[in-house]
Amino acid sequence: SAHDGPDVEGPLDLVLDRLRGTFEEFQFAVDTSRKLPQDMSDAGLVVVTAHGGLTADGRYIHSIRDEARLFESPSALASCLAGVEVVILFVCSGGRIDKHPLDNTVVGLPKLLLDKGCRAVIASPWPLDVKVTYRWLEPFLREWEAGATILKATKKANESVAQALGDHPQYSLAMTVFGDIMLTRFDSAS
Repeated sequence: SAHDGPDVEGPLDLVLDRLRGTFEEFQFAVDTSRKLPQDMSDAGLVVVTAHGGLTADGRYIHSIRDEARLFESPSALASCLAGVEVVILFVCSGGRIDKHPLDNTVVGLPKLLLDKGCRAVIASPWPLDVKVTYRWLEPFLREWEAGATILKATKKANESVAQALGDHPQYSLAMTVFGDIMLTRFDSAS
């Protein structure tokens, strides 16, 4: 979601403002409604910008929210994005993976999305600085469109962020790939 109007009010508005040119250049349909989109299964690549919330003990991601009234569970977001081939999560702690408390597996938004049929998820395992988003997406999309694997495109985009913001892991390793790391745009249905 984003504020309707010319004023930038919060981090999500800033992200939209800074990514608007990239979204236009790469022909993204942009949905700024204050609700989860319905039936995105025909999308080849989706970019989600939202706030992620952890449980009180700081272990598990438990909410996806905007700056107003949207407050959803990670499983609700995963259900909306079921079948999307590539999901990029500009969501704080959206790539966090935790050990399941009762089973020999892991829990997290990437696992939920992969279980719902997504082939690859790119996300940050920790809080994501808004400056990363608009420095990361365009280099990623250029590599992806040129036929690079999702892993190489992510690496290139992370390197671009490091050049702009410094080689600190919070910036240069902010985005991680889960799932089919060898996926290319030509392998996908998009």
